[in-house]
Amino acid sequence: MVHLEDEEIVPFSPAILWRALQEHTTSEIAHIHPEIIAQKVIRSEGKTTVLERIIKIRGKSLNSTWEVTTVPPSRLEWRVVAGEGPLAPGSFLTLTYEPVPAGTRVHAMGEIKVVGIPFFLQRKAVRMALDQISEQDAAYLKVHP
Repeated sequence: MVHLEDEEIVPFSPAILWRALQEHTTSEIAHIHPEIIAQKVIRSEGKTTVLERIIKIRGKSLNSTWEVTTVPPSRLEWRVVAGEGPLAPGSFLTLTYEPVPAGTRVHAMGEIKVVGIPFFLQRKAVRMALDQISEQDAAYLKVHP
């Protein structure tokens, strides 16, 4: 697993971010992250939703089960609980959100492993994957403010 800790300020209010984050548990996810080609809710209890996803990476469709816990407007955690990839079970990311004059400060902390990538390339693979996810989120929010 690669330990990750990062912080950035995004130019969107917490309210706008949370609307988009809630859409990550609906069929709208395919418009936000096109590599997620199918998703269904397995169960939703309180602040936690378990999602079964089919993710297409490098021409392969992989099954993955994620547990997403939301505590609006301050915290979200996702954890991969089962599946073939692209992230290994046990991978997780905790995100906290704080309003700032320029938008929202997002602090991320977690442990992530990409399936099928040698250990010495893990840090680079994780960074590239998270950068891509951030870019997709920002592009979606620009079109759907």
